[in-house]
Amino acid sequence: MVDICGRVLGERGDAVWNATVVFRPMYPPGAFPKFALSEGGGEFTVSGLVPGKYTVVVTQRFYAVHTFTLDVTGDDYIEVALAPDISHPRVY
Repeated sequence: MVDICGRVLGERGDAVWNATVVFRPMYPPGAFPKFALSEGGGEFTVSGLVPGKYTVVVTQRFYAVHTFTLDVTGDDYIEVALAPDISHPRVY
């Protein structure tokens, strides 16, 4: 089994906390995804992955959804930079 650790960052390199990081396996179809929430410093760990290709989706309330494909071959560290969602109001 493989662990992917990483950090979610904003456009200025600041940590993004409470982002949802989802690893959805491409094969077999319908396989269950694994996910984690980023902590206060933007850190996250997704554990128990089987090597293979994954669609990774990172979301957080004030940022645009970021989706990419990752070929998981072994334990690794990644950083994900999110762009602000300009259509989202900043003040409630």
